[in-house]
Formats: sequence, structure tokens, C-alpha cells
Amino acid sequence: MSYCTHCGAELRDDAAFCPKCGTKRYAGKPVVAEAVAEISVPAERKRVPRWAPWTVGGVLVLILLISGILWIMQSIGDASDDTTHIFSHGLLAVQKGDKWGYVNPRGEIVIAPQFDEAYAFQENGLAIVMQGSRYGCIDTKGDFVINPQFTRMDAFQQGVASVRVENSCGLINAQGEYVVEPLYLHCGIFSENGLAVVLQEKQQGTGLLQTKYGYINQQGEMVIPAIFGYAHDFQENGLAWVLMDEVWGLIDEEGNYVVTPQYTARGDFASNGLAVVEKDGRFGYINEKGEEVIACQFTNALQFDEEGMAVVVLGDRCGLIDEKGNYIVNPIYDAIDEFAENGLARVTDSGWDIGYINRKGELQIPIQYANAEPFSANGLAAVMVQGSGIYGYINADEEYIIMPRFEEARTFSRTGVAVVQENGRYGVINQKGAYVLPPQMDEISDFDADGYASVRIGDTVGIINDEGEYVINPMFDAICTSEVYVSPYEGR
Repeated sequence: MSYCTHCGAELRDDAAFCPKCGTKRYAGKPVVAEAVAEISVPAERKRVPRWAPWTVGGVLVLILLISGILWIMQSIGDASDDTTHIFSHGLLAVQKGDKWGYVNPRGEIVIAPQFDEAYAFQENGLAIVMQGSRYGCIDTKGDFVINPQFTRMDAFQQGVASVRVENSCGLINAQGEYVVEPLYLHCGIFSENGLAVVLQEKQQGTGLLQTKYGYINQQGEMVIPAIFGYAHDFQENGLAWVLMDEVWGLIDEEGNYVVTPQYTARGDFASNGLAVVEKDGRFGYINEKGEEVIACQFTNALQFDEEGMAVVVLGDRCGLIDEKGNYIVNPIYDAIDEFAENGLARVTDSGWDIGYINRKGELQIPIQYANAEPFSANGLAAVMVQGSGIYGYINADEEYIIMPRFEEARTFSRTGVAVVQENGRYGVINQKGAYVLPPQMDEISDFDADGYASVRIGDTVGIINDEGEYVINPMFDAICTSEVYVSPYEGR
């Protein structure tokens, strides 16, 4: 059995696509992209920018067309992780030796290390653990609510979790009862309309087995026949992308085509009701009626953001368009990043230098930095001056608030601290540049929404708060903040 490199789902030997995320498999091996260009940087550059926005002219690939699916990789340099929580339900999964257990924010062991794998507690108060080679769920007291019996288990969504028993997949509720019996090769989670994607093995007239996707209702009845080469979950607008003969179309909740299969790539619908599509090697946008409202004319294109702007690529240059397809920023940049809260976005030129534009497309901070981070919520951005090799922090007026002295500098968290590196060690500074935690750690993670970060000294891991104080002394071999195993290739 092999695994998808994008989401970690198991792949059958004869699978052409990942049954969970749709990533195409080439030459019997799952890959993340058909082709990824090497990053070409002048040899004299000491550092390669950690930020890499997206594909431009074969120089840099971060927009990925995977079997007709538009994947957009996230910026590598983002450091503040304000949506995650190291402690969930007041507990953190920790590894001691070869076993996993749970500790509270005082560092006290609440559930003794006894599991072969352990994951973060979910919203419903359950955590996935593995005992032996089987997965089940425990409560916050460490008692099994769902006994270990599954060969794979996904996180709960909308009250159900996808589980696998050997090669069959079904859905269970939080009591461990089957909502959908394990009859399928893949079983997705129910969308708001009560339909879920399933992958079914069907015997053809030739006697050969073929796998096809369809949709079941909450009673487990097949309501849209399994006839598709791939199928996605229904979106909030009641539409779902399906693949037929290597091209994408849109269906409604009755299985009727709103858009007949014709596109070689597609994206999800943005909040403005527009979706990216590719046809004849060019990208444009359609609305929810399937009408092409912005003609397929671009070399590549991204989803519209909440402000009604989208990055497009023409030739080997990036620009910004509005919802009518008019240019806000002409295609003159190598790359354009997302806009920060202060309305500034990073841009790069052909020399890999970085500057910032505002929402009007005006270059507010000249393209001059060897590397630069996004502006954080406190209005500061870490930048590296050409030839210096060190970072400082500027404001939107290009004034240094914290003078350059760091070998690495990340964006500030919402609690007002940032991880920096000096003399090869990591520490934490406040918004005035003073050390809250002196540079003494081998590694420090991003701070979470509650102001916690993990630290590593040698081979041991601990937890600090945003005042630089130990919450848990470095004494554990590893921690896990994920609710489920993501991918065999990404680690824990």
C-alpha cells in the first residue's frame, strides 16, 4: 500500500487518483505536481528568500495543476499561527520513550504514556489514539469511548468520522456506531446538503473492475450514481466539481450538470461566487450559473480574495484584477503575495528583491530587500537589507522600529512577540526588540492563539508562554498538536 504525498490517504496499487484529495498519480507513484521547476537564484546570493508565492514563467512553482485541480501552496515564511492551539481541552499529546500520553498546562501527566500514537483532542472531546496497529478514541480521562479497531481514522467533522477497516471505508458517529457501513473504497464527510462522496468498485461488462465516484445520502443510499472519475464535496452553493474523461464539470444536488465537463482545471468558488477554470491552456473565471464572466485568457490564475481581488499570471508576470477582470495592478511583477491587515502585500521583481504594494496597486515600499516577511497585526515586518544577511523590523512608513541584528526573524504573533535567531540560537523578543526569552533554544515553534510555543533543547521538547516562561520544562521526546495523522511524508 502506498500513500498520497498531499494528504496521506492510502492508495490502491491501481489507483490513478488519490481517493481523498484527487492528487494524480504518475508512473505508479503519487506526486504533488506533474513538474516542479527548480528555483533559480544567482550564485552570489547567500540566502534564498523563505517566501515563495507562486508559479511564474518556470522560475518558481507554487500554483500546482494536479490532475486538473488547482492547488495553492501556502507561503513558507508565515510564522504567526493564530488559529491553532497547542493545548486542546486543556491537554497536549506528548511522547516519552516509545509511548504517548497527555499533559496539562502545568506539565502534570494526566493520561499516562501508553499509546503507540496519540493526537490532539477534537471539539467533541475525543482524541484519536493508536494501540497496537488499530485506531480508536479516548475521552479526556483516558478511557476508550471507541475501542481500537480501525486501520485508519480521520478527524470528526459534522459529527461523523471516516474510518477504514482493512480496505473498506465507512462513517461512524462519536459513539463509534456506523452511520455508513464500511462498503466503499473511500467515504467522504457529509456536506451541508446531506450528501457525501464515495468511491465504489464496479464490475464492467468486460469483467474488469473499475473504481468510480458517486454520492450517498445520510441513510447510506446512492442518490447520485457512481459514474465519475473523481468527485469533490458539495460547496455551500450546492454545486460540486466532478471529473469525466479527464475534464471537469459542475453538478447540482440532483446530479444534473450545471456545467458540462469541459475544463482541464478548476478551483473552488470564492465568496464572490466566482471560480477559476482552465480551458485550452488558458485561465478565466465562471459564475455559479456556469457563465464565463472573465474570459479564459491568463497563463495562470488564483482564487478571488475577500476584497474581490485575484492574482493572475500573463506570460511570466503577475498582476491583480477586480471582479470584472479589470487590472488593478498590471502584470509587471514576478510574484504578488496576500494583503496583510495593514493593506500591504509583498511583491518581487525578476531579481528576487522584495517590496510592498498597497490595495490600489501603488508601490508603497520600494523593491529593495533581499528577503521580507508579511506585515503582522502590530504593523511591523521583518526585512533583510541587501548584502547584510541580517533582519530588522520596519513599519509601513519604511522606518526601522527594531534595528537589523537577527539571522532569522519571523512575524509577530497577536500577543506581541516574535521568534528570532541570533548567534545560531532562537529566542523571543517583544515589540520593542527586547528579549523576553534570550536566544538559547535549538528550535522554537510559532506561537499559537493562546500564546504558547514549543521549544527544543537537544533532543527534548517543552512548552513556553509568550512571557518566555516555561510552562512545561523540556523533558519529552515529541509533542503532537494535530487531530489526525496528516501524511507519512510530512511527519508529525
